[in-house]
Amino acid sequence: MASRDTPKKSSTLKQLWQVYQITRKDDPALTWIMIGLLVLGIVLGAVAGVFLGGQWFMFVLWIVVGLLAGALGALNVMNRRAERAAFRRIAGQPGAVGAVLGSMTGSWRSSQMPVAVNVRSADALYRAVGPKGVVLVIEGNAAKAQRMVNEERAKVRRAVPNVAIRVVHCAESGEQAVPLSRLLSTVKRTKTDKRKLSRTEVDAVQKRLSTLDHPVAMPKGVDPLRMRPDHRAVRGR
Repeated sequence: MASRDTPKKSSTLKQLWQVYQITRKDDPALTWIMIGLLVLGIVLGAVAGVFLGGQWFMFVLWIVVGLLAGALGALNVMNRRAERAAFRRIAGQPGAVGAVLGSMTGSWRSSQMPVAVNVRSADALYRAVGPKGVVLVIEGNAAKAQRMVNEERAKVRRAVPNVAIRVVHCAESGEQAVPLSRLLSTVKRTKTDKRKLSRTEVDAVQKRLSTLDHPVAMPKGVDPLRMRPDHRAVRGR
């Protein structure tokens, strides 16, 4: 059993180290923040050991608990800052929205492929389906993509007339634009006056709309598989 676990642990540590190395190049403060959290955990554990420990082995135990808590906090911080660094690297590139939406989990359904692309301007339109309805996400110039939005909105209304539709413009600047780093949270916080969809209904809507889609070319610029850090590695799984 030990021989089986060893390669897995080695692989996890290697992935963690790779995430750290990539992130600290874009975020030099990461190292000091992680060290600070480890030290803070040890100090808090020592203080708890002094007041709650009673015996020396309880004092040591509290220090170990503080160290583990500090390590967990450091890993969580690294995870969040790794995501931000990844978003900064791909923001503004064609296909970035698809890379982010394609990583959605839970009750939301989406794809790395756009549902429509403006060949001349490279503006693209993506679609996500979730409990709060259908969200159309514009990548590029919102004005130039308006025709695609209108056509997709009409198609969705014909296919699923009782489902709410919302349009989000993903860009790093501009009026009412949503930056890439906040895209997922914005999509999931979609407000609607209509009844929320169950997971079964979400799957049915996604399947219905997918049958009406026509193949489009994936915007060149972003490799979705390399966009985000390995969450399982960061969580130590």
